Amino acid sequence: MNRRNTIDGVVSYIDITWREVKSYRDIELSKSDWRASSDLILSEEWKEFRQFLRDLPQNFTEANDAADAFTEYEKPDGWM
Repeated sequence: MNRRNTIDGVVSYIDITWREVKSYRDIELSKSDWRASSDLILSEEWKEFRQFLRDLPQNFTEANDAADAFTEYEKPDGWM
């Protein structure tokens, strides 16, 4: 999720804000809400992923660390 710029072959990273982290997190949760509907059984990996997303802001002191954690998190099957 950390934004990356490449200029003349030089890679640099742009700091991400908490607002951006929370916005992205909200989008990811809303995209997977259908999986948590009452007539479906949510797999353990999806439960853990959705919990990870909900906990994302309070588990990190820096927005960039939260963004990196999301990038490194092993996404469940079916994640887009």
